Amino acid sequence: MKKGFTLIELLVVIAVIGLLSSIVLVSMSPARKKAKDTRRMTDLKQISSAMELCYGEPTCAGGQ
Repeated sequence: MKKGFTLIELLVVIAVIGLLSSIVLVSMSPARKKAKDTRRMTDLKQISSAMELCYGEPTCAGGQ
């Protein structure tokens, strides 16, 4: 009796692993988008705060 896997068994296992990995990648796409959007909002808030600080100071804005 031979030990080991047949070619069909190996192909089925590879196909199942490929299917599962594609499902995981598709389900993670919205999470990535949300994370990028959150990062963008944080960056915009920091830029806004920096502009308020800079233009609130007469020396930064070039005023009196």
